[in-house]
Amino acid sequence: MLYSQELGPLAGDVHDNGNDIDTDFCTSQCVTARCGDGAVLAGIEACDDGNQDDGDACTSLCEAAACGDGLLQAGVEGCDDGNQDDGDACSSLCDPAACGDGLLYVGVEDCDDGGAMNDDACLADCTTASCGDGFVYSDVEQCDDQNEINADGCSKQCFVTPTTLVFAAGQPTPQYGSLMAGAGFNDSCPMGQVLTGFTGTLKAGVHAAIKGVCGTPSLVVQDDAFVVKLAAGANLTQRGGPGDTPWVRGCPIDQALLGFSGSAGTGVNQLTFTCAPLVVAEADDGTFSLGLGPVSQMVTVGNPGGVPFAQTNCPMGQVASAQRLRASTVIHAFGLGCSTITLGY
Repeated sequence: MLYSQELGPLAGDVHDNGNDIDTDFCTSQCVTARCGDGAVLAGIEACDDGNQDDGDACTSLCEAAACGDGLLQAGVEGCDDGNQDDGDACSSLCDPAACGDGLLYVGVEDCDDGGAMNDDACLADCTTASCGDGFVYSDVEQCDDQNEINADGCSKQCFVTPTTLVFAAGQPTPQYGSLMAGAGFNDSCPMGQVLTGFTGTLKAGVHAAIKGVCGTPSLVVQDDAFVVKLAAGANLTQRGGPGDTPWVRGCPIDQALLGFSGSAGTGVNQLTFTCAPLVVAEADDGTFSLGLGPVSQMVTVGNPGGVPFAQTNCPMGQVASAQRLRASTVIHAFGLGCSTITLGY
């Protein structure tokens, strides 16, 4: 019988199992083992540090502290929300969610690729890369100037914008008329200029003389868009002989000569010139290109006669920059030389 000299017979959790082991149900102090007594009850408790502090290595339930138990182990865990969700404020590793940890904090971060670079799809501040954020998204954006101006050095779609026009030789059109008569002439506008019209004279139903008029295209900004303007340029040498009826045909403002139609026999009887504006276009993918706008047709000059020939334009995308003639005292044959114009950056 368990007996105390001071208290007499004992009851409750005071007993004596005849040993001094602290890891069974009766401690060496002859009391029932319990969580918090500082002795680990084998097979029942994982630990027992003798306190009720849930912030140390042993919880108040005598369980070893672990990430995910919902208890914050001071100095070891940054947080512990009791779950394994990596998309909330506390990760499954018990680290507070932070930009750059490679885990997406739902509702707070747009993205998190674990990097500190600002040239990929996810910026260092865990926002999604976008045109206008001030960072160049490698292989997607060409530039990013963080403004809403389209026609400066960087467009609203983050593409480098053109700064100039680049001229190169193109292909000639066919000549119509008498290709064996007179002398051949190939008069070109100065580099960087294109034909914008012709002047001349008529005599006895044919063109007696012709002279090309050139203009200088330039790329300008107008209303935050790129447009091509044409200023006055040089005049080509007049070919042919004297006539009695002068004429002038000029393209509409800011348009270049594109092609012609008419009729010819031993001389050139009639000519009808066509023109078109040079138009800068911006595609959906952000790239810029230079093309031709709607075609306009000038009033026919000359008299009926000869054999009609169809509309003849410079090759696709090109404009006229030279007069190709055969002439003596009259114009025997007419054609155009052409140039390509592209955008320069």
